[in-house]
Amino acid sequence: MKEYIFSLEGRKINYPDQGEVYLAVPDNHRKNNPILLAIHGSGRRSTSYRDVDFYRFQRDTALDNGYIFVSLSNGGDTWGLDDGLINLIILYNYIMEKYSVKSKWAL
Repeated sequence: MKEYIFSLEGRKINYPDQGEVYLAVPDNHRKNNPILLAIHGSGRRSTSYRDVDFYRFQRDTALDNGYIFVSLSNGGDTWGLDDGLINLIILYNYIMEKYSVKSKWAL
């Protein structure tokens, strides 16, 4: 597995670390990989899927099944709020541009 942590260019920032991305790519990465986007809440961060056992299990299950795994820190701007949604769209477009993945994602 290869792991990446980076901040999205053009992201909305209303909270510390908002727009931070955690991306894990399986060693068997191939063309047209499925992808799992973890949309968190409860004050979690993108790196919770690296640092917290419960969430790491979810990441590892996805990777073991050939998925690319990605999560985005959005602070209190959850997926249902405008700035959180904007950041998710920016993330989606970034991944679609940089990686060969299926256009329909698992959430």
